[in-house]
Order: sequence, then structure tokens, then C-alpha cells
Amino acid sequence: MQFSKDDLSRIPVWVKLHNVPLDYWTNKGLSYVVSALRVPLHADITTLIRKRLTYARVCVEIDASKLLVKEFDQQCPNGMVITILAEYEWLPSRCTSCNVFGHNLAT
Repeated sequence: MQFSKDDLSRIPVWVKLHNVPLDYWTNKGLSYVVSALRVPLHADITTLIRKRLTYARVCVEIDASKLLVKEFDQQCPNGMVITILAEYEWLPSRCTSCNVFGHNLAT
């Protein structure tokens, strides 16, 4: 088996989103919010059924060539702007020279 650079430049990771308004706790709403981070893949079932309201947990595809978004502003339906915090549950090592995951410049 041989991997190409493209195989290791984008990976899925789980993210906890804090301060997401309840109006956005739907597949469509979370997809809209998560698109500020990168490519939305899916939300966990606990988030979709609103069993845990302290954060929304979603899986997103991140790209090694792009900086990670740690917080961003979201305008609510009532016009208020809130800051949503993104907490990545796990991140692999990332090489900033060749823009792939799995190693860094030191290795």
C-alpha cells in the first residue's frame, strides 16, 4: 500500500463547539456554523438529540495547509453576535514545510 501526499493532507477530527446558540442545533444549522472551521462531516447523536447542551460535538475535515480556527464570531437570528470557541479533541503532528499530517519538521 502506498499513500500519496493528498491522502495525508486532509483528515477528519472531532471538535467541541462552545457557545453555539440552540437555534443552530440541527443538521443544517450545525453545518452552517461548522463551515467557518472547514468541511462539516457530521455531528454526534448526543448533540443532535440535544442531550448535552454544554457544547456541540461535530466531526470536520481539516486541511494541513490551512491554519486551524480556534474561535469565530457567529451572528444569531436575533442579530446578536456571539463568539464560538472550537476545542479540537485531538490533532496529529503537522508538517508546515510539506503541508501533510503525520510528522513535523523535527522528525
